Amino acid sequence: MEMTEMIFAARYLVELPYVLNIPDGDYDFLYENNHLRLTVHNDYYALFKDASLFPQTLLIGTREQLLPHHTNERGIMKCRTIISLANYWECFDLLEISHEELINSIRNQIRKEDNFPSVEDAEMLLSKMSQQDIDKKIELERKIKTAREIFPPKRSEECIGIINHFIKQYRVAFKDQFADEISLYQVGSGFTNGVLQEHYCDGIKISAIPLVGVITPLMRESWYKHDESLIDNFKKRLMSNEFNEHPELLLIRADNLVHKGAFRSAVIEASAGLESYILRKIINAFHRNGINECQTKETLNKNWKFDDRCKKLFKQLFNISVPEIAPLEWQHANKNRKELRDKIAHTSHEPTEKETKEFIKSINLLIEKIDSYFKKINESNESKNL
Repeated sequence: MEMTEMIFAARYLVELPYVLNIPDGDYDFLYENNHLRLTVHNDYYALFKDASLFPQTLLIGTREQLLPHHTNERGIMKCRTIISLANYWECFDLLEISHEELINSIRNQIRKEDNFPSVEDAEMLLSKMSQQDIDKKIELERKIKTAREIFPPKRSEECIGIINHFIKQYRVAFKDQFADEISLYQVGSGFTNGVLQEHYCDGIKISAIPLVGVITPLMRESWYKHDESLIDNFKKRLMSNEFNEHPELLLIRADNLVHKGAFRSAVIEASAGLESYILRKIINAFHRNGINECQTKETLNKNWKFDDRCKKLFKQLFNISVPEIAPLEWQHANKNRKELRDKIAHTSHEPTEKETKEFIKSINLLIEKIDSYFKKINESNESKNL
């Protein structure tokens, strides 16, 4: 028996957080020695349904394509620029599905809002279906399962790198300061909910699933409840005239920049966070010792190198240097700082996500070790005073 060839396709759609000022259409380009093509859509709209946490995108297309589906419960809104890419695959056989997979697909089909139907509800509906409808349902689910096997979620992640290459070329060509490279974190708040992956079999759409990454950009309601004591401390903090937590802010910014894919900036912020932390420790110690601002600035200017402050000034003020407090953590953080930070500052080097996360982690571990040391010293001094 001759098997029938089926053409599977995946279409990846990403709504940018801005508009590209170029004509709609196909753009061919080279990326990592591969000839690729993407399509720019400035004429796309989104058909969406209100949901408790975030709007649910039902369809994306031109206004004419979506108007027939517009109802009181379904709104239409203009999208910013949407970029799409596509992959194709020839297939001669479909994956099988289990009875459990069939039942779960029916449960998803009859689901209403957050009310997820039971297995019994799905079994009852299945028992009322004709054999012809059951066969159609099984064939559709086999196609969906096959498509998701051919085009795994990782393919969606790869789209971000491809689109960023295109955006870099666009920014330089048109000197557009408002366009920026994207990350899953940023595009998660758009109508594509990250990278929207549409699956087709022989030209017919069979499913669509978004790759979100971090879910927080999607949320439209509070998704975490803080302890009341933290809320009270926050309110007290607001009534303070001074903000002296620049190291903490810089390190939080670094983590945020990682989510946004701005790895160079994340490394710079994290490095500044460590230097600012050490500087604050030294200045506070000078003040406790009665050294005035003028003398403090003079000493810091003479010891402007980071190594001198961590070794010489720390030893002078605390009778112990940073490398002595945390030998291993200092070795890792300082090595990363010298190699990665300096490389970024003086070249166009783009660190990887893994490199950046390891860099930030090494700095956080060093700060935690120093904090732990001084906490023990303070507790020891307090116990002596009792």
